[in-house]
Amino acid sequence: MRRFVMAMVLAGIAQGAEAGSWLDVPILRGDIADVPVARQVIWQGPYVGGQASYGSANMDSASGTSDLVAFLLRNTTIENEFAVSQWQLMGQKATSNSGFGGFAGYNWQWGEAVLGLEANYLHSEFAAGISDSMTRMFTTSDGYLNTVTVDSTAAMTVKDILSFRARAAWATGDYLPYAFGGVAIGRADLIRSATVTADGTYVGSASPPPPPYSYAITASDSQINRIIYGYAAGLGLDFMLFGGVFARVEWEHTRFASPVDVQINTVRGALGMRF
Repeated sequence: MRRFVMAMVLAGIAQGAEAGSWLDVPILRGDIADVPVARQVIWQGPYVGGQASYGSANMDSASGTSDLVAFLLRNTTIENEFAVSQWQLMGQKATSNSGFGGFAGYNWQWGEAVLGLEANYLHSEFAAGISDSMTRMFTTSDGYLNTVTVDSTAAMTVKDILSFRARAAWATGDYLPYAFGGVAIGRADLIRSATVTADGTYVGSASPPPPPYSYAITASDSQINRIIYGYAAGLGLDFMLFGGVFARVEWEHTRFASPVDVQINTVRGALGMRF
């Protein structure tokens, strides 16, 4: 009898241990494998960085010397009736170059949402020059048949670009994709000249006829380190590497309003540090 009782006890212990092992199966105890959770990177605070770039600029000089021609032909019949200063000369020219610079800013963070302000500086040299000429013949109300030629030249070099931006971003793990927009200030050299050559022969009915005329007049304008204004907008991605060190890739579109209309697109790579 004693042996039977001992056998029953040992069997119970073994069965309990086996049942315990079944209960320890994850699916039975509700212990599902942990799902990795992306760590939340803190982007809030001040930051600085350096950058390198490559970009292209499109310079539209179609109206680049309009003000010079208008000044040369002020109070003349050919300007009043045929708007010679509004003739579209020269057109567009593209150029490209590399550059370097830096940036500094501050981020505010609410969960994944990040807003910031940034000052961004780029030094480069986007230079282009173009010349063109146009001749037209027309009769004005004073009875003259006029032959007018306009020769125009414009050369521009954009050397520095400073933008003040507002940024909106959404943090996803180590990544911070963002969009930005703001004002842009540039430093540029602008050299322009225009020559108007006009000849006129009277074809009216007045008697005696007035004498013919002929002249060639030139105006030029040279501005070194001229300050130009415009806007900047673009997209970018910051990536946290370690600590507060992050990498950046970015595209920026900049447009300046000046006698020569300038549009610049740059792609930039950068390293920065958040404090």
